[in-house]
Amino acid sequence: MINILWLYDDLLDLYGDSGNLMIIKYYLKQNGIEYKIDKLSISDKLDLSKYDMIYIGPGKIKNLIVASQHFNQYKQQFSEAIEQGKLILISGNAQLLLSRSITTSDNINHLGSGLLEFDAIDNDQVFISDVIAQTNTDPSILIYGFINRTSYILPYSFNRPLLTINKGLSDHLTSYEQGFLINNLFASWLLGPILVKNPQLLRKFLCILTKKDNLMIDDQLSQTAYKLTVDEFK
Repeated sequence: MINILWLYDDLLDLYGDSGNLMIIKYYLKQNGIEYKIDKLSISDKLDLSKYDMIYIGPGKIKNLIVASQHFNQYKQQFSEAIEQGKLILISGNAQLLLSRSITTSDNINHLGSGLLEFDAIDNDQVFISDVIAQTNTDPSILIYGFINRTSYILPYSFNRPLLTINKGLSDHLTSYEQGFLINNLFASWLLGPILVKNPQLLRKFLCILTKKDNLMIDDQLSQTAYKLTVDEFK
């Protein structure tokens, strides 16, 4: 039985990024693998040791601030989950939950978990961009996604970025890097949903999650759609 936690599904679920879980469910069913998805939020106590995968999606900044107050209480558990190599996918602005602080457009500084040494600002200015990037899990593979955000990360020093940008916005103007890759934590601004848009990355996720490399994955149509998209934007 594979146990998946969808955290803050009621607060952070924009842009159809829950499709990341839908595609994972589809292939688990196709391979006859039993699974369970728990939806927990700010009124729940967390025990992350129960789960094989944790997913957190993007949301409005006001909802993210509310979620962060709960998330911060469990930063030690999250730190341990990352160190243990638990599979974690954080998409869109949900990655700001890992920050030291989030300053909102009303100039209020909100305390972050501090799991990573960066700070973030939300100023209500919309940043939209298609992105083509190399993933540092396999630089030979190009990743497509899009950004639609009102937040940005201040310049920081980080030696484990998820992506190197070929085209589109990075984390900040002085960088060609985006996102975070720590063991099996994948965090990025990219929406799409990223696993639906990028079948190679999905395969990697499924292999990590199931600990199997012989899964039945019929992704011919997904591969065709991926190629058409990448060829259009690269």
